[in-house]
Amino acid sequence: MFNTRKVERIAVLEQKIDIYESLSKEMMDKLERAVLSIQENSNRVAIILERHEKRLEDSDKTDETMLSITKKLENDVANLERKFGELQRIVWTAAATLTAIVSLIQILPHIGLTLTQSEDVGMINKEIQPANGSNRLQVHQSTLLTPKQI
Repeated sequence: MFNTRKVERIAVLEQKIDIYESLSKEMMDKLERAVLSIQENSNRVAIILERHEKRLEDSDKTDETMLSITKKLENDVANLERKFGELQRIVWTAAATLTAIVSLIQILPHIGLTLTQSEDVGMINKEIQPANGSNRLQVHQSTLLTPKQI
């Protein structure tokens, strides 16, 4: 009786151990599959992070390029504005000079000064007719004005 009881207990314990072994094997299999799944997901995340990192680097390079182009354009615009200002000043100076010259030319006759003489100096007198028997040279000389007559 004592032995049978021990044998029964041992049999029950062996059954429980078998149950625990099978459960632990199943749990180990599940844990291994979970670990493999976590590793695969970790590798995927690493690949995604690597791609993301590369995109961020490319974005930084693009930003630097854009900033340098923007600075260059700002410098170019500043230079163009400076040159435009200089040209504008030259145009206004030329316009003011021309206005002053035109005004001066218009005022000169009112103060008694003229740029050209109004007399017909050096012009051939059309009323002079050659006399009978005179040669051409005499007619030509008689129509020219001398510097004293001017």
